[in-house]
Amino acid sequence: MPLRKTSNFWGTNSDAMKLSSIADQRLSRTCPVCKATASKLPYPDRFPRLFECPKCRHAFMHPMPLDKELDDFYAAYPDYGSLSPLTIKRYRELLQNFEPFRKNNRLLEVGCGHGAFLELARQEGWEVTGTEYSDKSIGVIRSKGITVYQGELNPSNFSQSSFDVVLSLEVIEHVRCIEQEATAMTQLVRPGGLIYLTTPNYFSLSRRILQANWGVLCYPEHLHYFNRTSLRKLFDSAGTRKLGVATTGISVGRLREGWRKRHRPTDYRPFVNTTYNEDQQLRSRIFSNAFLEGIRIVLNTILTITGLGDTLKGRFIKPEN
Repeated sequence: MPLRKTSNFWGTNSDAMKLSSIADQRLSRTCPVCKATASKLPYPDRFPRLFECPKCRHAFMHPMPLDKELDDFYAAYPDYGSLSPLTIKRYRELLQNFEPFRKNNRLLEVGCGHGAFLELARQEGWEVTGTEYSDKSIGVIRSKGITVYQGELNPSNFSQSSFDVVLSLEVIEHVRCIEQEATAMTQLVRPGGLIYLTTPNYFSLSRRILQANWGVLCYPEHLHYFNRTSLRKLFDSAGTRKLGVATTGISVGRLREGWRKRHRPTDYRPFVNTTYNEDQQLRSRIFSNAFLEGIRIVLNTILTITGLGDTLKGRFIKPEN
């Protein structure tokens, strides 16, 4: 996940726009998706900065953190290590789904981490480019011979409407100015091209069960919390057309950790990275068993129909006319 080079938020030629936008987003309680005034505090004791829009139900932190606060937090951000075989399999499936959109043969990943997805895409013949924040990750990516730009997504670094696919995996919830992020992604994808992104689902079954103990609620790491409606509205406003928004998966590790928090209110130990490892082990067992894999597919279908899955997976296309 990205470390923030906030001094490069919107490009060196747009400093006034950058500062104005950050100030507006930081101080305004106006919903960035539908422009209604967010007045509801869903968890005032635990998260007094978290507001929920009464109209589209988008949730966001207010006021937004300052640059130094973000820099200090992300300086100690964990490294999740190498990819599991299951993650590699899922990435290859995702690349197969991108094939119908391959025309210019160009793919951009926003917040590309160590470049693992881009490396697999390059093996499939894509011309790949990424953006990333972390000095460490930038070095790793460049050592692989992958073109990467450091800092926030800046459209001036690229030719407009030149990418077949622009993807963003678990990144947009970290971004302060989500309107600019969606607009930039739309500017960079070609007409008829695909924007694909994932982000935690605020309407998930996990959040409904755990409430304030939902491990995704974390300031200043996560600043925006989407549901299917708010994600669609954001990209509608940016000029795209929705192909679909799925909601899949349930994190057993996060549920267990949240349940511990819920029943031990004086236990202030943080959510730990073991939940990630626990979920990976469970997924590996499912992956190796055809019957369990079938159950997973059925469960994800149900979670998408009901909108209760942990992860939103949005697919948006830029109209050709």
